[in-house]
Amino acid sequence: MRAVCTYLSFKVIPELVKNLKDGEVDFSINNKLLSQLLHKRGVNIRYFEKITTLSKEKGPRIQALNIIYKREMISKSFKHIVNRYLRLLPALFASACITHLLNCLLGAGYNSNPRVKINKEMRELYLVSDILFEKITISLWKAGIKI
Repeated sequence: MRAVCTYLSFKVIPELVKNLKDGEVDFSINNKLLSQLLHKRGVNIRYFEKITTLSKEKGPRIQALNIIYKREMISKSFKHIVNRYLRLLPALFASACITHLLNCLLGAGYNSNPRVKINKEMRELYLVSDILFEKITISLWKAGIKI
């Protein structure tokens, strides 16, 4: 297994970044095409960080690709975090949960302390443990995800 990881890290991924830089691989890429391109070469999504690091070192031509990689990493991380909270959450609170988590991720410039607005009567019908997402703050969010 280590040999495969080493091969990917030191041969396949640097070659992919070089091909993208040299224009040997289609450069008009979006998130879906990016995943397909990686999987076609046997590279798992978890190697995004390595690809991002290598693409920084290769100059300004592939900075757009670097931005796509970062957005993909953030969106996948967000999806996993949201799923963790939605898994046991009553469906009634799903939209409030997603809204609050997006406010914590994206809304710090507008509201440094976002609060969840849930109807009092509805809240009383459920256990406090069911509504854990409302304890998330921007500082907890930043501590949990390194961007």
